[in-house]
Amino acid sequence: MLLVFLSSAWFSASALLIKALGPDVPVAWVVFCRNAVALAPVAALMHRRGIGWRTKNTTGLVMRGVWGVGAMVTGFWAIPRLPMANATLLMYASPLYAALLGAVFLDEPVARSAAGYIALSFVGLFLAVPPLAGAAVLPTAAAFASGLFSGLAFTALRQAASTDEPIRVVFYYALIGSGLFLVPAALSGVVPSPRQTLLLLAVGGASTVGQLLMSSGFGKTPVAKASLATLVSVVLNFLGGWALWGEKPSAATWAGCALILFGILGLSEAFRKRLLLAAPA
Repeated sequence: MLLVFLSSAWFSASALLIKALGPDVPVAWVVFCRNAVALAPVAALMHRRGIGWRTKNTTGLVMRGVWGVGAMVTGFWAIPRLPMANATLLMYASPLYAALLGAVFLDEPVARSAAGYIALSFVGLFLAVPPLAGAAVLPTAAAFASGLFSGLAFTALRQAASTDEPIRVVFYYALIGSGLFLVPAALSGVVPSPRQTLLLLAVGGASTVGQLLMSSGFGKTPVAKASLATLVSVVLNFLGGWALWGEKPSAATWAGCALILFGILGLSEAFRKRLLLAAPA
């Protein structure tokens, strides 16, 4: 359980560092550095554990990587352009999207109680992040898309989990992300300043530590307890936005956040009790 909370803290640090970078650094640089920094330590860890590179589920790993990178691109673009509270809630609603996608693509039956938790969370999402107009529309849509892509990545990950070690999934994830964005970053016409370079490396380092802790912690922790990681990340991001940029969430945002987290925790409990997922015969 400790690994899960530590993972959440590192991911929160990564999000705050991306916010500190601001909108002037092209998202291609952020995605490339976040993944490139991870390649060497993840490869070394695979070698140490005796885990090979070959996989029996290439399609599953590629799809998980593509959806995951999609979540990065949209989320990393949205974070500097939205209050941390808004971006966090939209992006961390991915368990809700994953539940719906599982029902659509994996033919998983949705129990009435689970459907109620999903509906409650979406009410909270609407309350916390009401429809916006003007300059906030595109960043809000991007943050929502990030959560949706994360849900797709989680669905693909569950399909790949039966054939591949978590650390191998992380490696291919980083390989795809760095490979796809090496050229776009180089051709962006922007050379990061020394400060920006340090922040980019810090984003990659914090995300890598969080990813490795998550790959270890989530496999050893019950789903209902692991879902508390969402609460940790949301609170840390809220506090970071408040302390560093003076962003004070409204009462409606806090109320919506409470409904979303209650719904996600209830949904996780439904998973644990096999109310959402049909138990194998």
